[in-house]
Amino acid sequence: MAANFSLSPGMATNDVIDYTTTAGQKVWEKAIEKLSDELFDCDSEGLRDFLELIRARGEVMGWNLSILSIPVNVNDPLGDAQDFLDHYGEIDLDHCREHALTYYNQHNRAAQDSIQLYTCVMKSISRVGRNKITGFRNQYTINGTACGILLLKIVVRESYIDTNATTTYIRDQLSSLDTFLPTVDYDIGKMNLHVQALVEALNARGETTTDLLSNLFKGYKSATDDRFLKYIALKEEYYEEGNNLGAYELMSLAKNKWRVLKQKHLWNAPSPQEEKILALEAKVKKLESQQAPKSRKAKGAAPKATTSTASQQQTPGPRTTPQYEPWMFVPPTDSEEQPKMVGGKPFWWCTKHKKWCRHTTEGCEGKGIGKGRPENSDSSQAKSTPKKKKIVRALGAAAQDDDEEDMDSEDEE
Repeated sequence: MAANFSLSPGMATNDVIDYTTTAGQKVWEKAIEKLSDELFDCDSEGLRDFLELIRARGEVMGWNLSILSIPVNVNDPLGDAQDFLDHYGEIDLDHCREHALTYYNQHNRAAQDSIQLYTCVMKSISRVGRNKITGFRNQYTINGTACGILLLKIVVRESYIDTNATTTYIRDQLSSLDTFLPTVDYDIGKMNLHVQALVEALNARGETTTDLLSNLFKGYKSATDDRFLKYIALKEEYYEEGNNLGAYELMSLAKNKWRVLKQKHLWNAPSPQEEKILALEAKVKKLESQQAPKSRKAKGAAPKATTSTASQQQTPGPRTTPQYEPWMFVPPTDSEEQPKMVGGKPFWWCTKHKKWCRHTTEGCEGKGIGKGRPENSDSSQAKSTPKKKKIVRALGAAAQDDDEEDMDSEDEE
């Protein structure tokens, strides 16, 4: 006699399961086992994964052929039906209840499947999730009897605000991928999962999106890695030239490019120009550390001068015009601390002199304002980029010498 073939024990027959037998008890234990060690908090972030786990369990236990398959017309059970997991946004709670009433309190397999699903869901949600759900007990029970499909509908509803406004919210989320990507630290993989969840939620409500590709380009172009941005620009140009490029194909290509750059430690790595600036900054810091001990030594006790030497030191000579360096006219960045040390000496940005001085703005006496300012300095600074400013500051600090003493006295007069 040929064996009765089925893909799983739960799908072997539609007959009622005898729970008094060892085999029946094993089927029950398998059906109600929690879906994952990580319990579901009934939030939008984990909903997609939770429903996929329900789908996998339902295919093994046969739920997909009974309680998860909702007839369009409950009075015509052999007519067209919708998979609840694919159309949960279109099938409302009342329709689910009408279908549940066809097998509620009956001695049939669907009634057994309903309790299996109910128990499985309850064991798979966390305390946080249960607190969101159990207040609606009268909505997921029928005359006091728990119903699996009604509980699942409540879980979906409370995890993802299931109203008419949800479709608009989903579309807004898809058009705001450029603001979402920074929130996940520019993780392209996480952005792709976010997009897939939104599209599936839209499809579950009988809706589609026609501008997914343009939204993806918009989102990817908010990344901070130059290599990745060039790659995306090439793909956008390829598409604009009339070539076929699907949204999911672009998502796969973008994720692979991001993954390769991460594996090679090139994601957000400095460009050659930035590496030169970093090297120059390191050199400047080294020079500052070398000059600091000399400055401290110069401020120590000096040998006693003879009378003739003292008189020579007191005799005023021709004053040397101080040489102002370009870095002194570069305003500080928002995050730059003051004072900053140059050549072992503290400097503050004086808003009156509009340059770095040895005094604060509050202590400025207004002397020498405008001296030493390069011609067209305002216009040149307005056009300089942050990278150029960093270079100017670094070069100016590297070239700083003992003429700072003269500049100090000029500012303090």
